[in-house]
Amino acid sequence: MPFWRSEEREARSAEEWNRQLLAEEEAQRKRAAEEFDASPVGRARAAYDDELEMYQFSLPLDTVTAVPVARADDGVVHYAADVSDVLDSVVREGWELHSFSTVFALRTASLAGGETRRADVSGDLVATYVFVREETSHAPLQVPAGST
Repeated sequence: MPFWRSEEREARSAEEWNRQLLAEEEAQRKRAAEEFDASPVGRARAAYDDELEMYQFSLPLDTVTAVPVARADDGVVHYAADVSDVLDSVVREGWELHSFSTVFALRTASLAGGETRRADVSGDLVATYVFVREETSHAPLQVPAGST
């Protein structure tokens, strides 16, 4: 086999690898954008852009660190460290906290027999936040590409 055919095959292989890598990066950016858009902060941005007067969301408080609060220019999603990060990010989107409530959402309950008659209960503490539109606080968090 002539040596140039081997080089051509290697070049095609490298080009295919680059195309595949670029496609994977684009798919990752798209997933990150969808994840942010579905988050309370992403929905707050959309509600503000739709000129709504009120915005409400509920959040299980044990999963708050899985909530995206910002997305960098390069598509990297930044997550909340605690619930105040989520609330601060929503306020930055142009909303003022009006009221909130919490509820224990029961998942399972069972009553053990015997003398103690102990009940085993499991569930989630869920907070519901209501915001009203606040034009003066509209300053969405800008995260530069490459920051962590």
